[in-house]
Formats: sequence, structure tokens, C-alpha cells
Amino acid sequence: MTEAKLFERFISKQSLASFTHNKAHYVECKPCDDLQGYINCYWCTPALPGFVPQTEIGEETIIPDGCVDIIFDINIESGEYQSIVIGMASQPIQVSSFTSGIQTYGIRFNPGGAYPVFKTEMKAFSDSWAYACDVIPKLEKKLYGIFSLKIPFREKIRVLNSIFMVFFDHAQKSHTLYNVLSNIILSKGTMHIKDLAKSECISERHLSRLFNQWLGHSSKMFSQVVKFQNTLEVIRTQGIYNMAQIAADAGYYDQSHFIRHFKAFTGKNISDFFNVISCPIFPIQKG
Repeated sequence: MTEAKLFERFISKQSLASFTHNKAHYVECKPCDDLQGYINCYWCTPALPGFVPQTEIGEETIIPDGCVDIIFDINIESGEYQSIVIGMASQPIQVSSFTSGIQTYGIRFNPGGAYPVFKTEMKAFSDSWAYACDVIPKLEKKLYGIFSLKIPFREKIRVLNSIFMVFFDHAQKSHTLYNVLSNIILSKGTMHIKDLAKSECISERHLSRLFNQWLGHSSKMFSQVVKFQNTLEVIRTQGIYNMAQIAADAGYYDQSHFIRHFKAFTGKNISDFFNVISCPIFPIQKG
């Protein structure tokens, strides 16, 4: 299975409410086919430049998704901007989903996809952030040049694709990492760490170092995130509200085990999620 095909099965929903349910606020677009093994999506908010919401949107809870993002906040009038790198998270964070006068763009990398670009251990960014200009200064300037262009978002994506094709054309790869990622994603995070290491004839310690280098967290944490994301998707798409059934089907020890994970990854009670899942998740569009 190719990286692109594998990550079609990878679930990455960052917000309990998916930021917003209005396409004028937020949109995601897939990269070209050759980049889909590395980049999960390009995104922007608001999707319509200069859009002003009629009602207060407030903060969103961003939950761990196993990805790394590069984010640009650009002042529409002055052109002033700030760019940051946000590493893989193991806990929720609160963010403002909309700031008047600011156009926000993001590049979300699939698990392991950011390392060939940053060429530094991703553990340095886990549960943290850094200014992009300090980490990838040349690329940061190129990206700002693209995002500041007065052209439609889809036109910007075409330029972004061409830039990242150069980065990933001869990118370093780890077949061991890919094999383990495949096992985790296809098992929906239920495969034991001991079995993951054994499948590649490596130690659990070596596996942990590999994931810290390429993703930013251990294989155990990534597996927990994958399991949790898949569980939320089952609840959302199948409308299952029985906690015992959810926990059993997802591979949690029991109902209380799942509830503890939910609290740890969202900072909220499970009832908060049930209150928003009836709303449609934002569409992911082809770039």
C-alpha cells in the first residue's frame, strides 16, 4: 500500500466542533496526488477573504490528531504576519477560531511527513510551538510570499504543490517507520507496542526513538491518538451513544478507560461531544 493510500485511512479531526459548520469560515484542500503521503491538507480561515461572521464564534477545542502544522496569520490590510510551527500534541489546546482582519493559512503534515522538511527531531516541537522563521527560514519566506499573493486559495495551492514537490522528490524515508505506521493506522490504534516492535525486529526503545524523531511522540502516544480519533469518528458517523459498546468496539479496557482518554484528549466531558456531532463536519476538497 502506498503512503497516499495508507493516509486515506488516517483520521485527523482537530476540533470537537470542527471549527465551524459554515464553509465561509474554514476550508481544507488536499494536495496533489504525489504529496498526499506527506501532506494531509492545506487549510485556511476564513475561506472567503475579508469575511465577517454575523455571530460570535469564540474559542474551539483543538484535540490531538498526530499531525504537525505550519500556520501563518496575516493581517489583511497591513500585510504584517506571524508564522509558527505547532508540533504533535498529546493534550487539547484552546484557540480562537476567527479573528477579524486576520487571514490564517495552514499546512498540515501527515504523521512523519514534516521531518524531511524540518530535518530536525520532531520531539523538539511536541506539545509546543516555535516561530517558523527560526526553524525553516528560507521556506518560511517562500510560504509567506505565496500566502500573501492576491490570488484565490486554489491558485496558491498549485504553487505550494510545486514547492513541496521539490522537498519530497528525494526525501529521506524510513521503511521501518512506514510499516509501523501502517500497522497502527490499519489496526485503528489497537495493536500492542510489543507486537509493533516485534513485527520489525526492533526493540520497543528503538521504536520509541524512531517515533520521537519523525513524529514528536512515542508510538504508544500515537496509537492512543489514532484509537481516539477512530472512536470519535464511529460515534459521529454511526450515532452510537452506548459508552460500554463504544469502549468495547474500540479496544478500550472498559467504559471508564475510554472516558478517561476522552477527558485527557479534549479537556471536556463526553456529553460535550454528543452536543456537536449532529452538525456536519466540514468538507475536505480535492486540490
